[in-house]
Formats: sequence, C-alpha cells, structure tokens
Amino acid sequence: MSFPKTCLNLVRRYETPNVLLSVLILMHLASLSIRAQGRITALEKNLRKADPTTEVTCSRQGQRNNRLPVTVSMALNMGDELISESGTVTVKARCGTATDLVLSGPFRVRFLRPNNKGCKIYSYPKAGGSVNVSSSVPTNMQSGEIKLGTQHTIYEVKTQLVTRTKLPRASSKMLEQQLIAYDGKVSARLPRSSKPVIVEEGKKIVTAGTAVARVDITTQDIERTASAVARIEISQSAVPDAARPAAFLRLKALHQEVLADPNSRPKLINLVNEQHGLGIPTDPRLTGTPTPTLTPTQAELFGLLRQRRYNEAIAGFDRRVQELGRADSRDYYGLAVAAKQLRDNKQAVSYANVALKLFEVDGRMSREELIDSQRIAKPTPQPTGMSVWALELNANAKTVITLVLANPCQKMVRIKIKAKLRFGRLLSGDEIEIAPGSNTEIRFEFDTTRRKPGDYQDELGFECLNCSEGDTCFGRKGFSVNVHVKEGQAESTGPTDQTEPQAEQAELFELLRQRHYKEAIAGFERRVKDKRGDSRDYYGLAVAYEQLKLNERAAAYANNALKFFAADRRMSREELIDCERIAKLTRPATPTSTPTPTPTPIPSPRTTGTSVWAVELSANTKTIRDLTLRNPCKTMVRIKIKAKLRFGRLLSRDEIEIAPGGVTNIRFEFDTTRRRPGDYKEELVFECLTCSKGDPCFDLRKRFSFNVHVTEGQPETTGIPDQTDSQDERAQLFKLLGQGHYKEAIAGFERRVKEQRADSRDYYGLAVAYEQLQDLKLAALNANKALSFNQDDRRLSKEEQNVSRRIAERNRQQ
Repeated sequence: MSFPKTCLNLVRRYETPNVLLSVLILMHLASLSIRAQGRITALEKNLRKADPTTEVTCSRQGQRNNRLPVTVSMALNMGDELISESGTVTVKARCGTATDLVLSGPFRVRFLRPNNKGCKIYSYPKAGGSVNVSSSVPTNMQSGEIKLGTQHTIYEVKTQLVTRTKLPRASSKMLEQQLIAYDGKVSARLPRSSKPVIVEEGKKIVTAGTAVARVDITTQDIERTASAVARIEISQSAVPDAARPAAFLRLKALHQEVLADPNSRPKLINLVNEQHGLGIPTDPRLTGTPTPTLTPTQAELFGLLRQRRYNEAIAGFDRRVQELGRADSRDYYGLAVAAKQLRDNKQAVSYANVALKLFEVDGRMSREELIDSQRIAKPTPQPTGMSVWALELNANAKTVITLVLANPCQKMVRIKIKAKLRFGRLLSGDEIEIAPGSNTEIRFEFDTTRRKPGDYQDELGFECLNCSEGDTCFGRKGFSVNVHVKEGQAESTGPTDQTEPQAEQAELFELLRQRHYKEAIAGFERRVKDKRGDSRDYYGLAVAYEQLKLNERAAAYANNALKFFAADRRMSREELIDCERIAKLTRPATPTSTPTPTPTPIPSPRTTGTSVWAVELSANTKTIRDLTLRNPCKTMVRIKIKAKLRFGRLLSRDEIEIAPGGVTNIRFEFDTTRRRPGDYKEELVFECLTCSKGDPCFDLRKRFSFNVHVTEGQPETTGIPDQTDSQDERAQLFKLLGQGHYKEAIAGFERRVKEQRADSRDYYGLAVAYEQLQDLKLAALNANKALSFNQDDRRLSKEEQNVSRRIAERNRQQ
C-alpha cells in the first residue's frame, strides 16, 4: 500500500503507534472518496409501488455476502451493485447529479466514481435486461466490453440471447447487445475497434460476438422503453388501482410519441399535460435541455377537443386555470364541454356557470359558445317512467332536442319508439337497443315554423319488444310532451338551428346517411346562405348532388370544399379523399393547393354489386384500416365475413349484425413486412345469413376486391399497430373457451397478461372463463378490466361489451 507524502510527514510528527495508525486509516478512507454516487428514487411491480423489495438487492462494495434489500431513497456508494435476478421489478435510480436510470428485466449494475458532475456505471450484460439512461450532463457507461460516452441525451442498452448458426446442423447461443440513441448522439467504443463509433439519433447498433450492424430504431424498441418508463411513473401516481391499466396505456402511448419524435413540442406538451393530470413530476431532460413553460395555447386545447382527446384538454385547461390571471371565460367553457363529453354533468354545469360569470367581464366567448354554455349550465332533464316532458321552444325556428332513456334491466332491451308529434319528428331510428344498466340518447327535431305562440301537448311512447308479459323491469313507458312556444329567443335544451352549427351539421349528415338528399341539400344551402358554412357543408352538398346524379354541381361544391379546407381544416382525412374524388367527376384531375394526405379506404361503399376498396400501405409496417358497411334494409341483417387476405387479417368478429338503416365499421390489420413495393389484389366476401333469395335489399353474397398498393414511404395509419399481439394465439384461446376447456384458456390468457401483451379481449376471455367456473369475484374483476382497457383500444365488440357489463353487474348483485 502506498500513501501520500502527507502521510510520511505524519510519521515524523507522531511517535505514538496508535495515533499514527488512526490517522493513516482516516486518510485512507478519505482517499477512497466514499460518498453517495446514486440514490434509489422509485421501485415498481405490477404498476404499483414495490417499496421495499427483496427481489432487487444492493451489494455493498461489490461483496456478494453483504447484499441488502433495496428501498426508495437508499443511497448508493461507489462500488455498490444493484442486482435483479427475477426481472419482475423495475427500478429508477438517480446517478450523479442529473442522470436518471431505469433498470428493467434481469440486471446487474455497478456504480463507479463519476467524472466532474457526470455519472459512470458498469452494466453486466444479462439476457432480457435493459438500462435506459436519461441525462442532461455527460455520462459514461460500460456494458461488458462496450464503452459509451455522451451528454444531455436519452439512450438505452438492451441485451438478449440469440442463436447463431455457424455450420449446417450446428448452432450456438450468444448475448446480443443493442445500443439505442433516442435523443442526441452516443459515442460508443466497441471491442477490437480503434476509433469510437457515433450512434446518431433514431439509430441503433447491434453487436453479437464480432458482428456489428447499424440499423434504425424499431417500434418494438420504442414500445419497450416507453413501457418501462410509464410503469415507473404510474406506480408513483395517485391513480386508483382499477384505473391504473388504462392510465398506463395512455401514458405509454404518449411516451412512445415523444421517443419517436423527441423534437416535437406538441407531443411533449401532450405528455407533460398527462403527467400533470396524473400527479406525476415532469422530466426536464425530455428534450435534452431544461423544459420551457409548456402551458398550451387555447387554440391547441380546442384542437384537442375537436379530436375528442378530452382528458388531455382538461389537463391543459386546468394548467391555464392554475396560472393566476391566465384563464378566461373560454377556458372554463372548454372545461365544461370536455366534462360534458365525459358524462360528468355536475362538473360540466359548474364550469359552465363560471364561464358565464367571467364572460360578463371579459366578453371572450363567441355567440355560439355563449349559447352552448347556457345550455350546459341547464342540462336536459332525464325523464323516467310515466313522466311529463316540458319543452320551451322559440316560434319560427327548428330545434334539435335530446331525450335520455335509461335501461334498468339486467339484459339487453330492444325498444320500439312511437312518437305522436304534430310539429316534431324523430331523427334517431324507431327501433333501438339499450345495453343492461346503460342509457341512450334519442334525438328529435321540433319545427315551430308558422306555429303561433302558445301551449301544445303531444305524446311519446316506448314499447319493449323483447320483454315478457310479467316483466316489470321496463314494460311500456309513456311521456306527455308539453310544448310551450313563445316569440322570444328561448333557451333550448338541445342544439338549435341558429346557434349550434356543429350539432346541426351532424343532423344534416345523418340525413345523408338516411338518403334524404333533398332535405340535406336544403339544410346545407341554408347554412351557406347564412354565412355559417365551412368545408364540411360544401362536402355534404357535393355528396348529396353526386347521389342525385348531378355531377357538375357536385364537382363545383367539392372544389369549394377543398378551398375552404385550406383555411379551416374541418374535413376528416376520409372526407378529404372523397371530396378530391368528387371534384374530378367532370374534368381531368388537376393539382390543387390542398395538401394530399395518404389515401385511405373509400368511405361507405355501397352494398350492392361488386366494389373496389383501394388501400395504400407502406412497406414493412403494420397498419389498421376500417371498412364501413351499410344496411339499407328495414330489418336487422346478420353478415358472415370471409376474408381471403395474403398479408392482412380481420380484427373484428367474422359474424356481425347491422341494425336497419345503420352502419358498422369492420377493422382489418395489414402487415407488409417483407413485402416489396408494388400492386396486390385481395378479396373479401360478405354473406348475408338472414336474407332470402331474390331479396333486393341486401345481396346474399357481397364481394369486395382489394387493390393494395405498397409504397416505400410511410403513410399515416388509421389506427395503432398491434406490435406484440398474436391474433392466431388468441383465436386458439377463444376456441378453448368454446370447447369448455376453461382452465386451459385461463392459463393462456394469464400468460399473455404476464407478458404484457394483453388487451381488452384477453381480460374479456378471462371473465367468461371464470364465470363458467363459478368464480364470480375473479370474473367481475376481469370484466371491469376489459371495460377499462376497451376505452383505449376499442377491441371489444358491442356484444362483448354487454357481456362484460353483465358479468360485472352480476357480482355486485351477489
């Protein structure tokens, strides 16, 4: 052992051996710089806090006989090791002063003395383990023989066991390491390399033995990292246990967007807003620099409302409200609209009243927003039983009003609506279905044109078509409709023709779907004449005139719609594509100033004859597309779907029912992995199981020809690709359910849950299996999880949702 010169001088000064020995020991300890190199900040298991845990241990100074269970806020000294053998606990640790590590899977990490203010660790490669680094200062990391150095970036080292074939019938297993740079650049020094290799943002290096490959980051890489980070954050939030799976999926999706595009401010704002809403501290290193003030603008938040992202909009409006003096009446109006859409009527009324009070001071809301705030502040009454429905209408006006009807039964009920209204008409279908324990909205339009002010009385009846004679659950319901018409501008309990452009517009598009083209044209033209029209109104006129075989007028309105769209961006992608098609009916295609999005399925193909579905996909991707099918019949039809797809699969059920005059979306997933760019043809057949021969309403066999064009570019998908799910595997599990092998099915579904590949249909399968085994508690638990997950992934069919609600309700009644 060698000591500094100061120690030799002490030998001359002190003659007492004991004193000299004590001083030497103190100096030696000081020379080791034993101080905290890191600290445990979070432990997670199954989306919950795991503090403390014995599944992750800390080895002091690398001594295996001195291993301690870890706990949050434990200090990590130089030479300490974090070890996880099982890989079931995710660990977040702070290293140095400004570096966070997220350790998942089996791992073993050793903390070393840092340089300056940076962080320095050594990772022992273990199959299935990963180390994610997020830092705003220089870091140094070594994984096996690979050395990495970087600053203010986000990167990851992932290890997996792979099989390499050397000779015919000879193979060996070796560890493969992946060095992934999400944000910024990473300098890596590989074995047997004289110069460091720079890994650019969005790239990764894969090493196995002496083989080295540089490739792009995959969606699986992003998903895995986002999953680990989101699990840690959700475990530290105050979200109730039942809501954690759904909150985790939302947060994971936002992290995926940020990792895929770290320089996008809007995506970062969405992530920060979601973290605020869940009570999770935001990370200032997400963009490589201290996070600026991310309070979104009103325009961005109202854009979220139009996209139906209500939770994100609420989080943004709440942030504006919390900043003293920033919020105005329009912010509270936005909160009221979002809460109303989330069916939180009490909160919506409260926000609407605040918006009305602030409006008296700032006058920020438009006339339409003011009327809408007044409507929300006085919500539509929900009559039940034999009740009186009191309405107040304005003379010489058209008003759309919604009536909410509840189903208190434990079964699905089919209701026949009998309306005897002198100056009102039913906009919804006259036969509806209501799921057990839920409610539905029935829309009416009242036209008081040429009606004198006064009081009128009408009748409205509901008859249950599938209830028995002695069934008191629903029976026959009747309403006495008392209508008071006055000359002034009455506040309606529903959207009005003059003040609710979006609700009115929705009714006009409903008329289009019902093939009332002339009535729809009159409504759209009235809106254009009143200078309330936008691109969607002109698109509606184009569709109506095309159906009436007036192609010149249809093309003219389609061109107007495209011009308006350049300013208001109101049309959806499908409507834009359809509008461009209509604009080319009477003239050669010419380029317009409107940006052309990626082609998507043609909207609502007709149900007679043979149709062509043109789909454009990107090579080496998974894309989800919807095909809309209409039922023009006056009876319910049951359709059998037969898909002959070479690189596509049906996500919806292969047997569906469509209500009379209704529509349904059929979802497909296309996988173009290893498919060369070019044109392909596929085939899809719909067979009507309830139609008779010669029935002109719906063909017995309806055939679609798929024209699939695969490009090298990256088109925008219409859904979230399912990267990890195996549809064939799940189909086998549901087959086991149908054969009565419930325990085998449960084992399969639970394996998918454990491997984090489960969605709402997996939990639905568990609920059905446990119900058959009479374990109602577990059945209800999984049914509630299925309904919670379905809010995000929308994989359950209508029938499966109803079954899940029934199972959950049955347990509550027990």
